[in-house]
Amino acid sequence: MKTYQLALLQSKVYRRQRSFTSRFLKEHGLTTLEWTLLGHIFDKSNGGIKISAIADVFAVEISHMTNTLNSLADKGLIKRTAHKDDHRIRLIQITRKGSLLVNKIEHELAENLKSWFADLDSEILRNYVDALIYIAEKNR
Repeated sequence: MKTYQLALLQSKVYRRQRSFTSRFLKEHGLTTLEWTLLGHIFDKSNGGIKISAIADVFAVEISHMTNTLNSLADKGLIKRTAHKDDHRIRLIQITRKGSLLVNKIEHELAENLKSWFADLDSEILRNYVDALIYIAEKNR
């Protein structure tokens, strides 16, 4: 396969998955970015996570992350707290409402994705996910 064909194929898969997920998330009032950000905070906010650490993971400027965090805070899904040792540092924590929503969406979306991948052999899907992880982690 030629490199441009691979790039086109990768783009097509990304757009289809994003479209599928976006339609589902719209019912819950979230964008794809808000969903991935909320899920990351859910996974990492044991005691809170710095905005700069979040921006690093998402490879965006802190100002871009701040707008999305404001949206999640306005929805009552996250809160900002002061760091226990340095009150100048703001930490992001998920709220109970946010945790409940993550669990609900994750369960529902996982079930819906099963039907989306129903005709795909589970070993092929597992290899695809392993390849994504390898590629994402290779050049960190």
